[in-house]
Amino acid sequence: MQVSVWHGLNVSGEGLRIFPSHDVMAAGATAPLISVQKFQFHSALVKLMFKPMHVRTVYVYGLVVNVPPKSMRVQNTNPPHHFSKSDFVLDETICDDSRLIIGTSNPQKEPLLFEMKHIVFHGIGRSAPWDYDAILTNAVPKGNIHTTGTFGPWDTESPGDSSVNGKYVFDHADLYPMRGIGGILHSVGAFQGQLDRIDAKGTADVPDFSLDTANRPVPLSTKFSATIDGMNGDTCGTRRLKLLLPRSDCG
Repeated sequence: MQVSVWHGLNVSGEGLRIFPSHDVMAAGATAPLISVQKFQFHSALVKLMFKPMHVRTVYVYGLVVNVPPKSMRVQNTNPPHHFSKSDFVLDETICDDSRLIIGTSNPQKEPLLFEMKHIVFHGIGRSAPWDYDAILTNAVPKGNIHTTGTFGPWDTESPGDSSVNGKYVFDHADLYPMRGIGGILHSVGAFQGQLDRIDAKGTADVPDFSLDTANRPVPLSTKFSATIDGMNGDTCGTRRLKLLLPRSDCG
């Protein structure tokens, strides 16, 4: 890490790694909970003289967040730590080329990987929710997501209780790698709740939906509601499907 106070406070660093608790590591977790390739920020000295201190913009490159499987996280039996109110606020945080990896204890499944191309947070550290604007790639089915909304504030003692809400556009989602079906999906919707229980509603359209057993694509439209555990990726919900078949097939 390098620090300079020439024309304000300038800080840059690389190779940052933060590991989970000793109990989670003992349960089998090996990867850092958070790692950062590079980061830098600048702040005028006058901004640091009053509480809460304000840092104008933080740039983060190569952020990787590894969420261990739930079976490892519940091993932590230590009493929660109590933290005082934050003494600083990050006015703007810009993250590029980041990844979120949600681990699984099932040896037959691969971890869920979300590639987060660009994320902008506003107000990290304040007691109110943080605004965000994010562009990421969904794991399965693979496609592009643009989402905006609010997150937090982060609940240190129980991360799953952290609030989250927003709206999204999910585009160019390729269904063909999924066994038995094919097509390109487009979906829009909104969500709200806590990180471990997110209620989502939306619509999805697949103009060229097809089954492997029937080589005849048809338009498909659906409305859905789902509950998502953001700590492990589990989803349950209901759907209303509508197949728009050609008239010659309906007669």
